Amino acid sequence: MKHPARLALAVASTLALLAAGFALGRLYPPAGELHAEEASPAKPIRSAVFQWADLAEKPEGNTGSARIYCQGVTGVTEQFVTGSFTLKPGMEPHPPHKHVEEEILIVTDGEGSIHLNGKEVPAKKGTVMYSEARDVHGIRNTGKEPLHFYFMKWTKKK
Repeated sequence: MKHPARLALAVASTLALLAAGFALGRLYPPAGELHAEEASPAKPIRSAVFQWADLAEKPEGNTGSARIYCQGVTGVTEQFVTGSFTLKPGMEPHPPHKHVEEEILIVTDGEGSIHLNGKEVPAKKGTVMYSEARDVHGIRNTGKEPLHFYFMKWTKKK
């Protein structure tokens, strides 16, 4: 080996770039990338009533906060999750994206814009979005007050 120090520097630089790319890819997946959300828990969801006030509020960076009602498997789904999100003015939870789950989003407060397959549609209280698997979609708060929505995502059993 002619220059072991250069080789070590090249290897270290390559590993650092790969780690940074992986981290950024997890934070900001490309709109065309298909990805499953967090690994679904193996725990089955049982019939229950969930109260919003009883759920832990999880800050989502500077964009807002989320509450998850339930997440897991059901008799007809491989993965199911439902929750709510409070989005700060001018924010979006993430850029428009697509994934293997079908999704329903229901706006209950605020004003925003829903992106669905290249079209921007105004959203306000009572607006519902249904996104088939692999459709590009997203939501942004365009108002001056928080935008609140509920979501449900699922993949059917094969």
